[in-house]
Amino acid sequence: MTTVFISDMQDASGSAGNNLGIIYSATQRLTEAEAAYQEALDIFRKLAEANPAVYRPYVASTLNNLGALYRATQRLTEAKAAYQEALDIFRKLAEANPAAYRPDVAMTLNNLGILYRDTQRLTEAEAAYREALDIRRTLAEANPAARPYVATTLNNLGALYRATQRLTDAEAACQEALDIRRALAEANPAAYRPDMAMTLNNLGALYSDTERVTDAETTYEEALAISRTLAEANPAAYRPEVAMTLNNLGILYSDTHRLSEAETAYQEALDIYRKLAEANPAAYRPEVAMTLNNLGILYRGAQRLTEAETAYRDALDIRRKLAEANPAAYRPDVAMTLNNLGNLYSATGRLTEAEAAHQEALDIRRKLAEANPAAYRPDVALTLNNLGALYSGTQRLTEADAAYQEALDIRRKLFVYESDVTLMLNNLAALFNDSERPT
Repeated sequence: MTTVFISDMQDASGSAGNNLGIIYSATQRLTEAEAAYQEALDIFRKLAEANPAVYRPYVASTLNNLGALYRATQRLTEAKAAYQEALDIFRKLAEANPAAYRPDVAMTLNNLGILYRDTQRLTEAEAAYREALDIRRTLAEANPAARPYVATTLNNLGALYRATQRLTDAEAACQEALDIRRALAEANPAAYRPDMAMTLNNLGALYSDTERVTDAETTYEEALAISRTLAEANPAAYRPEVAMTLNNLGILYSDTHRLSEAETAYQEALDIYRKLAEANPAAYRPEVAMTLNNLGILYRGAQRLTEAETAYRDALDIRRKLAEANPAAYRPDVAMTLNNLGNLYSATGRLTEAEAAHQEALDIRRKLAEANPAAYRPDVALTLNNLGALYSGTQRLTEADAAYQEALDIRRKLFVYESDVTLMLNNLAALFNDSERPT
């Protein structure tokens, strides 16, 4: 977010509106934030008609803030338009005054990169991040005070590379970001240790991906120690970071069958998020639901099926309520939890409930895939595969064949992981071994 400072009385109302929008956004009062930003934008546009040199930067800054708001509420087309207009303005300003406005070009490119990543436009995301990184490296050579921004973009690139399985590139980017942030934290721990902990968390996830379990645990533990220390001095700001790292450790422990340690980590994270949600439900109820979902997975793996169902149901109740207020943001989570519940019901022979859960998950995911096929068609395929298994187990072989075949077609078109296609071919083969192909 960009705070606009008041320079004279003429633009006071526009600046006040922009700054109010920032406050409303920070407190999750998003409707009020949008109204404030829009009012500020209208004012700055009119002022810019008479005095573009002074007010076009304010137009661009407010557009950037609106873009962030639209992204947070999953209005991705509007977010793209706002960011792109801001970028066009900053590029033109930078032609006349590069020293003043190239940092803003880089900031807006970074924001666009995040948006492209969210919408699975990964080539465009990488291009935006790389251009932002090139600008920020150049700025940091002339002014080392810009090094934190280099680290930010490296961190984002690392996340993108991880998402596209370029794990060597991801590790290199995250490691460079960590090196920068360690150096910054030595000089100014209060300012940069939080960023250092975030990058340690990202590196821990990479190590976990590549089965470097000891490295992952060591890295997460360092991040947790930093966050715990920060939370002692400022619990409101840093207890969420403690909980996030505990969640990551819980996943690592669960993956390595250290179930008691995983439960302890998840439970502490859940306790923190529940307390945070009492004061700020809009911000932290999603995290409560995420941790309950993780606990449900753990309990199911440990055959504690009653506890698993309770955790999943609690997560689902929260996510349904969140989706009522913001369907674009939370319907994917509703579908994920329904999918997990469906699998649990299948495992316990409650097949009618399993089918209902999977079918509702499928309906949601089909609608999501209409708007964003790259992001959600793999989830459609996953749920179809689960339904296919359910139909096969109940001798509804025509329906099983149709579900498996559609899932396979989706996976082939998306060119996703070979193992997924192989799994679905195996499911089809098993079905055909038991029956003739339905016609």
